Amino acid sequence: MSFHLLAYNGTAATSLTDIAPITDNVINIVNSHFFPQNNMSLIWATGMSANINRVRISQPSLRLITLPWIRPLIGTAVAGNQDTVADYTRSPLRIRGLEELAIEALDDSGGDFFGLLALQDSYEAPPAGGDIYTLRGTSTTAAVADTWTTVTVTWDDQLPDGVYAVVGMVLVGAAAPAGRLIFEGQTWRPGCLGTADIENQGDDLFRWGRLGVFGRFRQTAMPQVQVLSNTTTNSWQIYIDIVKVG
Repeated sequence: MSFHLLAYNGTAATSLTDIAPITDNVINIVNSHFFPQNNMSLIWATGMSANINRVRISQPSLRLITLPWIRPLIGTAVAGNQDTVADYTRSPLRIRGLEELAIEALDDSGGDFFGLLALQDSYEAPPAGGDIYTLRGTSTTAAVADTWTTVTVTWDDQLPDGVYAVVGMVLVGAAAPAGRLIFEGQTWRPGCLGTADIENQGDDLFRWGRLGVFGRFRQTAMPQVQVLSNTTTNSWQIYIDIVKVG
């Protein structure tokens, strides 16, 4: 269940450029493109660079109609206040298994580009009637630029004994295009758009159950956090929305 966040990074030229995938450890890469094994549903997407012009998704089956253009886009290296992503949750786009999946981008000045695609295996509705609590954590782990880095998180509070469902996530970091979670025993690594400043509003898509259940954990095995950064910065704030389910 849940969804999986894929990332791409490279220089977007002043003509449409095939952007390289970031090594993922879950979904294979073939011919410099992601290669999902099964059909999945695209539920959100975005592209970001300082002078982004346009971004599209490319896969052989999509060409039967037209290659989809992603809108809106983010015209900065990291999301700022009220930046939003393309929300496909009301009508998810079918991504075919055993076909190469690419992002093509054009930047008016030829800048550093990040692309994000969230692919859903299956949807699990948030627990009905449960109180949603937001837990904060911090990390000073230095990120490796332009790749997923697993950071060590210190959570502000110890949770009571039990099982919890994560139904939302926020990552704050000055150089963080995205973040995602790793749950014990779960293949998929769901995540969110990062934001540069704690005062930024961010996109409500990632909060309070709008994307369903990200994953479940017992308080003795907290989810790990991965950050995607464009520098080696080492200051992170992480918030997860949780519901006690057992």
